[in-house]
Amino acid sequence: MNTLFFLILSILALVLLWKYHIEREKGYRNAINGLNYQHDKQIQLLKDHHIQCYPQEWIQSLPTRFYESEIAVEIKFVFPLLMYLGYSPDEVKIRYPVTVQAGTQSIDCTADWIVKRKSEKMIIEVKSPNVSLGDSVKRQARSYAYALGISKYIITNGRQIIVVERGVERDREILNLKVEEFEQEWNTIKNILGQFS
Repeated sequence: MNTLFFLILSILALVLLWKYHIEREKGYRNAINGLNYQHDKQIQLLKDHHIQCYPQEWIQSLPTRFYESEIAVEIKFVFPLLMYLGYSPDEVKIRYPVTVQAGTQSIDCTADWIVKRKSEKMIIEVKSPNVSLGDSVKRQARSYAYALGISKYIITNGRQIIVVERGVERDREILNLKVEEFEQEWNTIKNILGQFS
């Protein structure tokens, strides 16, 4: 009888230890998840702080920035602009394939940037700083926008930004600024590009 009692007591002790170990493990996991949550929250707060506090410094540096190529304009101008306007990297597609109709022929092209928020999209066509944002650049961006069914397109060379709403008969330029005007027009830029209107 004592052996059976000792065996039952041993099994009960093992079950309790096993249960204690599982609960302790859950506690550790919950603590780690709590730390991960706090870490993610702090990163988001720092990101939000950066987006709110540092665009001023970036904007003020724009007139004196040097861009050696189209890629430099994309990295030093377009990407920060989108981040300061509140877009996440997940809302941006780079080198987006586009098929443009030219008469009876289809031409495969590549749009520099597509920005998508919810169901709305806009195209950004980027040029080198020494390229003028004339009619040919507008036609190129418009053809991509038309092919993709996108109503808003942007062209920039890092020195100037033009935002156009594509219309049926005529397009409407809704923003045309040189970077020297960004500081005084930042709220206008945010209203036009910070959210789709």
